[in-house]
Amino acid sequence: MAGVVEELVKKAGGCAVIDGGFATQLEALGADINDPLWSAACLITKPHLIKEVHMQYLEAGADVIISSSYQ
Repeated sequence: MAGVVEELVKKAGGCAVIDGGFATQLEALGADINDPLWSAACLITKPHLIKEVHMQYLEAGADVIISSSYQ
């Protein structure tokens, strides 16, 4: 796996962009993030918003997307 990541970073010129600001983007799409488990709640109640945020990051040029299930 490390070889894949190293190759990605090399192709990206020394650094790879990872998506970020997930809560901010979810909120902009209408998700309620006023919950201690906001990402878990969104995965259950509005999974289409999770997919939309990931797609927006990829369309904006992110090289890597990460799980939104860390809570």
